[in-house]
Amino acid sequence: MKRARGLPRSARKLTPLLGAVLALAGCGGSSGTPVAGVVSTAAKARLLASADAICRRLNSSLDISGSTKSEVIAAAASKNAGLELAALAQLEALSPPAALAGRWRRILAYRRTLAHELPTLAQYETGNDTEALQTLIATKLRLHRDLHIEALRFGLSDCAEVG
Repeated sequence: MKRARGLPRSARKLTPLLGAVLALAGCGGSSGTPVAGVVSTAAKARLLASADAICRRLNSSLDISGSTKSEVIAAAASKNAGLELAALAQLEALSPPAALAGRWRRILAYRRTLAHELPTLAQYETGNDTEALQTLIATKLRLHRDLHIEALRFGLSDCAEVG
């Protein structure tokens, strides 16, 4: 038997075992068992389609009047808060793949915060609290931007937009 040059005796004994391990590692995935942290393309596509359908319906029903009257803006904000929260409940009922759950929760948290701020916006608008209103609007604009970026990176389109 020829001796492999440069390899210690213990390494030569492990060579067949290493080959077997590498061969088995290359055979993964045929059992249909998902690998931890890997997201099925079909599962993500189902989540994206369901979520964007919910957001599409929401976006088409939001009251986005161009009015500058305080009463109209306040009424629209109150109405939109209810619509946003109802859509949020539908989005929360979706089950994302485990590997996407953290990012999904972050997107929902943005939407939840924006929805909960709408009644406050209505209150500031009707109370003519201009300073508080401007601060809240600046906060909401940052949250809108962050939601938009996160949702687009996630693969969402309609859920990247908020009324």
